[in-house]
Amino acid sequence: MTPAERAALIARAKEVAVPVANCTAAGIPPSHLIGDATWHELYALVLVLADAVGHEALRQACAVSDDTALERLEEERLRKAHSEAVRLRNAGLPVPLAVRAADSAYYAWRKAERRKAPPLFDADGAAA
Repeated sequence: MTPAERAALIARAKEVAVPVANCTAAGIPPSHLIGDATWHELYALVLVLADAVGHEALRQACAVSDDTALERLEEERLRKAHSEAVRLRNAGLPVPLAVRAADSAYYAWRKAERRKAPPLFDADGAAA
């Protein structure tokens, strides 16, 4: 592979890296972005993403081994997306689709959590 070909692969990977990361963060499979990519294109994308990721975040993601830890990571992701959506709305700025999708998932998650919680009062209105 020539240096020019390598540079072209990395440039293409940099173009698609942010949309792939946004899809992944929103829980959307990025197959529409990388479904027909060659092995070399995927390799370049892995290199670009690995270069960009924070090592501590990578360690945390790789250390997840049980469902509880996965739920905590998802909860943290949804909370961050909700905070970002609120910040952008309060600033009068447009909210990107991936953030809106994650914010909607945050509200659905909170609703489900409220359903799981025991009631504070019984049917007569007395404290439970």
